[in-house]
Amino acid sequence: MCSSDLLVFNGLPEDRVIGRRTSDLLALSLASELAEEDREALGTLGAVRAQHWFPTRDGGELLFDTARLALRDEAGDPVGVLGVARDVTATFRARADLDQRMRELACLYDVFRLTEEPGRSVSEVLSAVAARLRSGMVAADAAMVWIDYDGASFGTVAPMRGELMSDVYRREFAGPGGRRGVLTCAFATPAPGDSLLEEGELLPAIALRLETFLHEDAAIREGDRQRQLLERVFSAASDSIVVVDAATRGFAQFNDAACEGLGYTREEFSRLSVQELLVDQ
Repeated sequence: MCSSDLLVFNGLPEDRVIGRRTSDLLALSLASELAEEDREALGTLGAVRAQHWFPTRDGGELLFDTARLALRDEAGDPVGVLGVARDVTATFRARADLDQRMRELACLYDVFRLTEEPGRSVSEVLSAVAARLRSGMVAADAAMVWIDYDGASFGTVAPMRGELMSDVYRREFAGPGGRRGVLTCAFATPAPGDSLLEEGELLPAIALRLETFLHEDAAIREGDRQRQLLERVFSAASDSIVVVDAATRGFAQFNDAACEGLGYTREEFSRLSVQELLVDQ
C-alpha cells in the first residue's frame, strides 16, 4: 500500500504502483540505497533515518528525509517495512544559502582586515585579497579571481584564465593618479545563484574598499616622502630651523644647528618650550 502523495509524486495511478519494486520506479543506484536501508530496518528495533535526493518529473530534484521502521507480527517477527518521507528541500536550501552568506560576509571582513594590516605593499595586499575572495566562493575549485591594476595582475595565474568560463563578474575601481583597476571573478561552471556575488553586492563592496585602501596608501606614502624631504632639508641646512607645536609651544622638530647654536644638546633642546627658551636667553 502507499499514500496518495506517493502517487502524485510519481505521476502514476495506484494500480501501476502497488506491487512494483522500488527499482521499477527509481534509478537503480537510488533504489539500491533504499533497499539496503529496508534490510537494515528489518534487522533493528528502531527507525533507520537517511536523506536522499529524488528526481522529479520536471527534471528537478527534491531532498527527502526518510525513516524506515520494521512492521512486526505478534511474535515480534518482521513482516514488512513502513517508510515515511518528508520533503526538506526548502529547509536544506535555506540553510545552505545562510551558510554561503556567512562565508561571504566572513570573506568581506577578511578583505577589510587585509587592507588594514600595516607594512604590506600594494602588490601583497592585492594578491592576498584575490586569494581570499576565491576561497570564499561556493564553488572555489571552479572559481578564478584576479585583480588587474596599474599594468600588473594579481591572483589566478594567466594560463588558468584560458579555461572555459561560464559566468564572469567584473567591477572596475579607481586608484590615485588616474590609475584604473578591474576585479574579476569567473567560474568554469555556472555560478551558484542567490549569493552576494550573484546579486551584485559583493564585488562593489570589495572594489570600494580597494579604492579606499589605494588612496590611503598613496596618502601615507606621500606623507612619508614629505617627511623624508623635510628631514633632508633640516639636516643639510646650516641655519637654525625649528617647528613649533601650536598646542604645547614645544619644539616638534628641529635641526642640529638650532640646538648647537644655542649651546644645547638635542635631548635638552627637545624638553624646552618657546617660552622657556626666551626666558633662558
